[in-house]
Amino acid sequence: MTAILPVATTLKPRTCCGCMDTIDTGSLVGVNNVWNGRYSNTVECLKCQTPNPEREKMATVAKDEGGFEKAPEGQHAVVCCDVQDLGIVESTWNGKVKRQPKIRVWFQLGDTDSKGVRFLISRMLTLSLGDRANLRKFLESWRGKKYTAEEAQAGVDVEKMVDVPALIQVVHNDRGYADIDSIMRVPKGMDAPKVEDFVRFKDRTEEAPQDGPPHPAEGPDPDDDDLPF
Repeated sequence: MTAILPVATTLKPRTCCGCMDTIDTGSLVGVNNVWNGRYSNTVECLKCQTPNPEREKMATVAKDEGGFEKAPEGQHAVVCCDVQDLGIVESTWNGKVKRQPKIRVWFQLGDTDSKGVRFLISRMLTLSLGDRANLRKFLESWRGKKYTAEEAQAGVDVEKMVDVPALIQVVHNDRGYADIDSIMRVPKGMDAPKVEDFVRFKDRTEEAPQDGPPHPAEGPDPDDDDLPF
């Protein structure tokens, strides 16, 4: 099955949540942000979305000064709750402009913050299975084995990540974010959380309530020999 290609988001003119400039339709990339389960429909202009060398390891968990609690450091059994389509993201690095399809892979921890809301953490990745692609390295580490040339050429359906458990190592970086430092499959015999009280980004609208019914948790048994991707 071939990989799912994102489609760029088209929205009405909005105000950038970063620099507060007015953004015209057709010159923006839509970003539906969520902080510890609280949904906010916002947008960022391309200038504010320009990545830095750490961009693909950045998790959208609030900083210390923002009043939101970070996912705690250490090893955690988690479950993938969404693969968010970010569309075609334009970025400039070393003087070169790139337009690449991006996704953000979201995980829900079993641990909760002081208000009882389960922590979320994510990783943004380019939708590519090239030899040096971070997505390929991420998935190979998660599944515990490399892709063959034939598998990589055929592509991976990224939707198959949803509801799959994982074991991650969370670290806090100098900028106040919680990062996914490493990922692996959940060892046999270890309990893994299920997705609860989370509405996938593709199912959300501005009119929809912020909280929805629990997402069906029908992922594979952690003891299965093979993951579905």
